[in-house]
Amino acid sequence: MGKSIFHRNVSGLGMDNNETKRLNGLIKHFEKGRFAELIPLCEEFVKTHPANAIGWNLLALSHKNLGNIEKARTLFEKLLQNDPNHPVLLSNLGNVYRSIGRLQDSVTCYKKAIKKDPNMFNAIEALGMSYTDLGDLEKALSCYKRNTELDKTHQLARYNVANTYRKLQRYEEAVEEFELTDYKNGESHQLECLYLLGDEKRFKEKYLKIENSGKLDSLIGCLGSHAAIRYQTPFKNPFCSNAMDYVLVDKITAEDGLTQELMDKIIEHHKGNLNDYLSQPLLKNGKQSSGNLFLLEYDFIKALEQILIVKVEAYRKIFQTNDEGFIKNWPDKYFLYGWLVSIENGGNLDPHIHKEGWVSGSLYFNVPKKDGSDDGNIAVSLHGANYPKDNKDYPGKVVEINKRDLCMFPSSLFHYTIPFESEEERISFAFDVMPTQ
Repeated sequence: MGKSIFHRNVSGLGMDNNETKRLNGLIKHFEKGRFAELIPLCEEFVKTHPANAIGWNLLALSHKNLGNIEKARTLFEKLLQNDPNHPVLLSNLGNVYRSIGRLQDSVTCYKKAIKKDPNMFNAIEALGMSYTDLGDLEKALSCYKRNTELDKTHQLARYNVANTYRKLQRYEEAVEEFELTDYKNGESHQLECLYLLGDEKRFKEKYLKIENSGKLDSLIGCLGSHAAIRYQTPFKNPFCSNAMDYVLVDKITAEDGLTQELMDKIIEHHKGNLNDYLSQPLLKNGKQSSGNLFLLEYDFIKALEQILIVKVEAYRKIFQTNDEGFIKNWPDKYFLYGWLVSIENGGNLDPHIHKEGWVSGSLYFNVPKKDGSDDGNIAVSLHGANYPKDNKDYPGKVVEINKRDLCMFPSSLFHYTIPFESEEERISFAFDVMPTQ
């Protein structure tokens, strides 16, 4: 699967016994996830062995795994000055770039790594992910297929091929590929493909299988609610049977820590950075940041994260006695994945759900004056995307939002922006509560 810059046992790499012993100890710490403990040990090691690239790489990766992205980026870039064609270092730097939204830079790194090592599985996979974020699905598919050739049994490789077929609306091919993998939420995506194919029999069989397995995610919840109306069948919904009842709007004030200065800094970063915007075909006359903004090591980002965590926990507490699956099975550990969306005059965001999320939210930094209309508001519904309606009625409602409002809801719920006409931008900070795998 490509070369590794460190091995489980580093003997035979031209190091003396003491160096080898210390390095193997560092690797054991890394494999056990002891990143905080590892950093000072690595720093001490590279002081006495400054030419040891393995020690430096472990140090940089530890910083990355702890969320110290800028520190990791600096270390990898410095290492590559001395060894500019090292495939593993290039791939690791590419991963850092991709995580903070520098997609084109990540592509450059991955391509250099693969040129050096054509069978470098992880770099090929990551290149496909960057192409996906840039909207070049055919190039992404080519990468993922290459990895299935390298390892026919690899679950992630199969999942990526299947998921790309789904995004390309090649649903039957996607169904076949999803059948070959049990990775992550592959079954849920396969279920959606069957639904979009209109294969009622296979859909119901698959839904019953998933239901009996106890599997839980937002996509299952979305499909269960939609199919119950479409097929006039009372599907059990393990995630959330009445998602419309869990839409909550709260106001975040300066007293909560959301100052105008903090919002301005986030907006300025969005408009002034050199990162690539995410390819977002659902967004009209707007831009969406790429990568998880919460990985950025800025005080204003960390401040916003803490504000939102408090609000997420408050949301959970409000509904804590409820029997809905997403409340009863609230993830023990989670993280926030956040991005900024700016929409200009005449723009909107089409109906969609956040298939990887648990609970979703949107905090509004600026909302154009509505003059008593619903223009620019958020709407929620049990119908959306390209799901077939079959002349059925699906519940929906408009949610009034204003500046500083935080709207939260189960990630299984379709939501969209009502188009507006204004010289002012509509700016929102969206996020998902993501279960830690």
